[in-house]
Amino acid sequence: MEDLVARLAAQFGMTESKTRGAIGVLLKLIETHAAPQDVALLLDKLPGAQALLDAAKQSKRSGGGLFSSLAGALGGGGLMETAAELQKQGVGLSQMRPFITAFAEGAEEKAGHDLVERIASSIPGLDRYRA
Repeated sequence: MEDLVARLAAQFGMTESKTRGAIGVLLKLIETHAAPQDVALLLDKLPGAQALLDAAKQSKRSGGGLFSSLAGALGGGGLMETAAELQKQGVGLSQMRPFITAFAEGAEEKAGHDLVERIASSIPGLDRYRA
């Protein structure tokens, strides 16, 4: 996981701490929508991912601006809430699609294309954010 964190941090000009947070946000979205067995497989194939997921679930949701307000009004748990949380981690709106794609590509290297595609297809609206 640390190699993926370092790669994404360098690619997107983020600190490794913020990158870990952003990956945790994506893992939280995955856990919400993907089949539990797929989540378990992914976490098993990405050593260190469970810690990032746990940290993301522990983080407090304070502030966040318009996206956070909209996400709360719509019930959260989806891409709008994820977008707000990614912004808090330093992933700008224009970087979200490339960041998600780069994360998925990195996950595919360790977990395989079929698992990552199965997970991606389980998240409503994610196709708009993948290249």
